[in-house]
Amino acid sequence: MLRKGAALLILLALAAGAWGQGLNVPPGVTKDDWEEINFEFNSSVLVDGFPSLLRLAELLQQNPGFKVQVEGHTDTIGGAQYNDRLGLARANAVRDFLIKYGAQAGTIRATSTGKANPR
Repeated sequence: MLRKGAALLILLALAAGAWGQGLNVPPGVTKDDWEEINFEFNSSVLVDGFPSLLRLAELLQQNPGFKVQVEGHTDTIGGAQYNDRLGLARANAVRDFLIKYGAQAGTIRATSTGKANPR
């Protein structure tokens, strides 16, 4: 079973900010065109969302002044401390992916809300 993961809200916020900064966005593209980022249950291994993450990495590479905060989320199963660590591991997995594909490390901040704000 898949659980929704780290980056969905951050991608939407970045997309909205990018359009506000006058980037060339194709007609008809909205912030809702970003796909969800998911993980296997109880895991920080990315299982989907790769096209959106590649688009984001390219956007960050082309616009080094952009800053992104990636929030890791979990469900409500398990203890708070465990879920905080899992959420951070998920956020770091997204951060590492973005860096691997061209984003600068200093432009991405990874945080966790654990089970305090499940998604």
